[in-house]
Amino acid sequence: LSQTKNYGEEARTYYCDDAIVFTNVPTKWKAFFKQRFRWARGSVEGFRAFSWRGCRNFYTKFYMFVNYMNIVGELGTTFVLIPGIILALVFGDFTFVSICTVILFLVTVLIYQIMFYKQMKYVFKPIGLKVRKHYIAFLIYMLIYAIILAPVCLWGYVQEILRFQHKWK
Repeated sequence: LSQTKNYGEEARTYYCDDAIVFTNVPTKWKAFFKQRFRWARGSVEGFRAFSWRGCRNFYTKFYMFVNYMNIVGELGTTFVLIPGIILALVFGDFTFVSICTVILFLVTVLIYQIMFYKQMKYVFKPIGLKVRKHYIAFLIYMLIYAIILAPVCLWGYVQEILRFQHKWK
């Protein structure tokens, strides 16, 4: 529970770790980038509003830890993985891309599998939601997502950390 500003008024914000929300997926890259940019900024706002120390539930702390680690992963992707891929393709030097790819990919898949299992068991199953499993699509998504969206998210984090003015349009 925290006090936040909501359109110029004081409002209470509550955290619900088992909320189910559906959204429309953007169909254009520009709209998708803007959405991820806003979500990245919102993550930093959430970090400011809620401390993991105040959470009593282990899974809530775990999800907050994963959100913190997203920033680390996106830093690694933007400043190590992407330059490593360029070095590998242009100069044939696979030093950074091989080590970074294996570590980043394995850690990310492990964390997402743990989160997915917990969501299925404690959130989706009790309300009867079923999630389709497309492992190849998931792997492709993980690789492409990391490379394309990490710099976009990182820029959103930086803008919110430095408290730039919000421009959502």
